[in-house]
Amino acid sequence: MLTKRQQAQRQRGVGSSDVPVILGLSRWKSAYDLWLERTARVDCAAPTEAMNLGNAIEPLLLKLAAERLRQRVVRPNHTFVGGKPHHRANIDGMVGMAKRGYPIVEAKSTGYTDGWGADGTEEVPSGVRAQVMYQLAIASSTTAHVACLRADRGLSFTLHPIAYDESFAAYILDQVDKWWECVVSDVAPPNSGASLECAKRLRVNDSGDHSEIDAAVVQNDLEARAALVAAQDRADSARAALLVAMRGNRRGSGGGYAVSLTTVATERFDAANFKQNHPDIAAQYTVQSGYKRLTIRKETAT
Repeated sequence: MLTKRQQAQRQRGVGSSDVPVILGLSRWKSAYDLWLERTARVDCAAPTEAMNLGNAIEPLLLKLAAERLRQRVVRPNHTFVGGKPHHRANIDGMVGMAKRGYPIVEAKSTGYTDGWGADGTEEVPSGVRAQVMYQLAIASSTTAHVACLRADRGLSFTLHPIAYDESFAAYILDQVDKWWECVVSDVAPPNSGASLECAKRLRVNDSGDHSEIDAAVVQNDLEARAALVAAQDRADSARAALLVAMRGNRRGSGGGYAVSLTTVATERFDAANFKQNHPDIAAQYTVQSGYKRLTIRKETAT
């Protein structure tokens, strides 16, 4: 878990968790998204439940790693800085002492098993390998251990040794430097675009300024939305035809596929009825929120 001081320092450079994003290996964020964050163009996103859970169980994973390695694992309370000021790494744990050159322990918890090999192997997802390799380069260490808690048909703990790869580390540092130059020069990174989740967090300028938008960008959005509506209509028609083909039965088969129809019971809170019958209580727990709505309309000639 990062301290407030470490979180502030991260904004001054590239942390190890940023590396998979910069290399295009993250399923959650793009290099463009990260650039928007570092250049203060978007509002900060709140930590997710998964992040909070990961931080909470990190001490346990370090303890399990220490038991497996039969050595003491220490949690550093400082940020390691590499050969350049923006090369920064906050390390979960180190074997023996929290000093440069000592083996690293990286704690991970995941429900995604893709890329994870058997316990004791070096097989980890490419994004994790890149993150750890960056840590090794910054901390001048030669060995890392990835301690992973997996949630896949039960819980399991695995430990994966990672050896320092000088050529891979050099490639990572080069890509980090190129991306950081985009931050310094305030020029968006090439070959990357913003995710919708991040774009929705872009800070809005209420000064009344008007943006001239490339017509192709507007047209592309209109065509994509139309294609989405058409695809949904086609999907709805196909599902309706399948339900009709079931002829009222709960089971069917065709084309090598088994089809079943089940009734799923659900419950929902009747907020409108509660508010009508208990307005005072409802008012105490009503939280104002909002969202950004983008509309496109044909301009009229003046």
